Parts: sequence; structure tokens; C-alpha cells
Amino acid sequence: MAAKSKNKYDVFNWIKDEVIPSCVTIQQNMICDKLISNFRETYNDYELTRELLLENANTSGLRAV
Repeated sequence: MAAKSKNKYDVFNWIKDEVIPSCVTIQQNMICDKLISNFRETYNDYELTRELLLENANTSGLRAV
């Protein structure tokens, strides 16, 4: 499902609430990282990008054992 708005806060919430929790494979996690990078390039908001990166690191199902 794609983000339905171009508002950066809507896109931020979509990535944080929908995309990040759904990533379970390495490939999905890499794509999520690219999506976060695209968010940073598009909206130039480093604070929100930092929150997404932290959320992605904290909720990733790809934990080292």
C-alpha cells in the first residue's frame, strides 16, 4: 500500500506505523532503509528521518543472535 498523501507528516506516520513493522526479511529491511533515505531527500527533515531510523533499528525483526 502506498502513502495516500504528500504531506510529510502523513508519509512519516505511514512509514513508521505501516512499513517498518511489516519488514521481516533482509530485502524488505533494505528497501525500508531506501524509503527512509528517500524521505530525507524529499522532505529535507533530519529530525523526522532520525526518528524513522531509530524506529527501524528498534523494531526490526532482524536481530543478531
